[in-house]
Amino acid sequence: MELNKEEFTKEYYDKYYKESEGYRLHYSKLPYVKIWERAVELCGDRIFEIGCGSGQFANMISDVKKEYCGFDVSSEAVKLATSLNLPYTQFMIRDYNHFIKYPGSYDTYVAFEILEHVKDDLGLLMRVPDKKLTIFTVPTFDYESHVRLFKTEVCIIQRYKDIIGFIDIEKFDKWFLCYGIKNSTNCMGGCGKP
Repeated sequence: MELNKEEFTKEYYDKYYKESEGYRLHYSKLPYVKIWERAVELCGDRIFEIGCGSGQFANMISDVKKEYCGFDVSSEAVKLATSLNLPYTQFMIRDYNHFIKYPGSYDTYVAFEILEHVKDDLGLLMRVPDKKLTIFTVPTFDYESHVRLFKTEVCIIQRYKDIIGFIDIEKFDKWFLCYGIKNSTNCMGGCGKP
């Protein structure tokens, strides 16, 4: 369900990452840990993250010695992620519209807690190369920076079915963990309803 809100700016997220202590915690202290543990079970050996934040999921990936690359619009987030000095990882500061397609050399593409924050969520998923495993989470609750809300699995399927061939959607407390294979499509950023 679309909410009548504007997308927050990069400056908002820079300030948020700079001031929030939660983004400096080890991943084991986060409410997402069970979701991420399940995601790691599903991931292949090479992971590309859309909206990497402060590198907390990357830290978990590094601990299991999988290769990882992530990007975020927030320079503060990427600064925090880079400061972790994690092996097997690479971080980039990029605008979400920077990529026409994400690099195709990864076997798994993840987007945790990002699709509810951006107007062009469909475009973000469309950039995943065809036939690649795609894993994402969305919350069931509203927050000041959310532009959409997903209360049920049906809402998720209706929104993304043209882009993702769903394998499953699992519920974890206040979040949905969704995964499937990116469909072969020719409608970059324009499939489905905005």
